[in-house]
Amino acid sequence: MTSRSGRCFLRSDFGMQADGTRGSGVTGRTSFLRRLIGEPWDLAAALGLLALPVLVAVTFRQYGISNDEEVQHVYGAKLIDWYRSGFGDDSAFAYKNLYLYGGLFDMAAVALAPLLPFDPYETRHLLCALIGVAGGGGGGCDARCRVHREPDNL
Repeated sequence: MTSRSGRCFLRSDFGMQADGTRGSGVTGRTSFLRRLIGEPWDLAAALGLLALPVLVAVTFRQYGISNDEEVQHVYGAKLIDWYRSGFGDDSAFAYKNLYLYGGLFDMAAVALAPLLPFDPYETRHLLCALIGVAGGGGGGCDARCRVHREPDNL
């Protein structure tokens, strides 16, 4: 169920008393933690999502370089040059066939590389893994909101 404010992190019956009025949030049959977290699977999902950044931090320097990472890195640098030149340097659009693909991630990886104390490819791996964690968290929140949605809000 979504909360009255539209957020899905708290259950809509959070703090509700038997007569339908809002109470202090600590009365009733279920505990405050149960109302806050929801079902045990919600807690398991939250703990799993919290473990992922730790896993990323421990492993991102151990990944190897794939066959297209150098090409993507060059493409990101060329796109940044295109923006810096005021859209005059068109070399990014003649570089292989990468003009057919989006370059936002490549530009972000190139821009972050000098700011972080890692190899440029390790920076790409870190950024990619963190985007994956954020996507997993966002997808999980979206799924939870859709599953717990009240019938009149469908």
